[in-house]
Amino acid sequence: SSTEYELSRRKRVPRLTYPETIEAAFELGPGNFGRFKRLAGQICYVYMILLEFGGDCVYAIFIAENVKAICDHRYGAHSLRWYQTWLMIPLILICWIKNLKYLAPGSTLGTGCAVGCFGVIYYFIFSQPIALEGRKAVGSFREFALFFGTALFAMGAFGIVVPLKNKMTNPKRFGGTFGVVNATMIPNMTMYVLMGFFGYLAYGNFTQSSITLNLPQTGAIGDVIRILMAGSIFTTYPLCNYVVTDMVWHKWMKLKFGNNKHLDKWEYVFRTCLCFTNYLCCIAIPNLELFMSLSGSLCLPALGIFFPIIIHTLTFWHSYTGWRFFFFLFRAALIVALGLFAFLVSFSTTVYEIVTSIFLAEDNHV
Repeated sequence: SSTEYELSRRKRVPRLTYPETIEAAFELGPGNFGRFKRLAGQICYVYMILLEFGGDCVYAIFIAENVKAICDHRYGAHSLRWYQTWLMIPLILICWIKNLKYLAPGSTLGTGCAVGCFGVIYYFIFSQPIALEGRKAVGSFREFALFFGTALFAMGAFGIVVPLKNKMTNPKRFGGTFGVVNATMIPNMTMYVLMGFFGYLAYGNFTQSSITLNLPQTGAIGDVIRILMAGSIFTTYPLCNYVVTDMVWHKWMKLKFGNNKHLDKWEYVFRTCLCFTNYLCCIAIPNLELFMSLSGSLCLPALGIFFPIIIHTLTFWHSYTGWRFFFFLFRAALIVALGLFAFLVSFSTTVYEIVTSIFLAEDNHV
């Protein structure tokens, strides 16, 4: 955030979006980096769109998996793709809502329901025998690679974090020990760790990609929790869709149509096509765990490691001399190298698992 604040000060603007921040870093950076500013901004833009689109896919698969768990033992087993096909219709309809003020109450209610569900899920977790016997202390290299992508996906909020500081009444409260970032991220991270740790101790190798799938398949309580969690994500789904629509339609495609009198209708067509593309991706990879890892490993190393270190390096290039400049470059190169290694390992492992799961599914149908 200090880098974004410094670039905003140099350009004398109140705030910068993430793509604008990287463009400013290239523009004000050393040498001929300025000629690449537009390309850098566009690449950042594409990664942000992919991240939000991937989030939509994960949400759609999560909803379908929980609906499947509710309905299968009542109405007979159907494939996950069957449920995704039927759920596409309500997802398209809710994404037709254009105004955020109509989406916000539902999202707020859904968040409240999710928080309440967490308490019940913890009750089910601790009602199981919590034991270390039969639990692997350290996973395999493959499992760690998949976890890395999933963990990155869980922490992706780059579309709103960068400009947040300059929109605050007191920007100094953004960072620091008790700042806004720590006040929001530490509780979230704690909840992730506790849910994952105790969930694994309770269910062991039978732990599902979503903890809601480990709840009892019979009985009302488990189904109510799955319904509430699916409903919570259902109300959140159009928010990711809204971000992609804003980035692609309002800031690019809408300008191509000019003063077309059917502009509103074309926006509905775009929103529908976006949902349908999302549906096709979910049909191609109907696996919640792998899709989270794919989205995280593909987008977050760039948005969370490569771009920030590039922005920081270009912004403060002239702030160091002598051995401090050497250490400055060495640190940047080391971070990029570690990030590149993590990206290659996590992304390649995820792609391999996806291809393997597709071929296994085909073999099972032969």
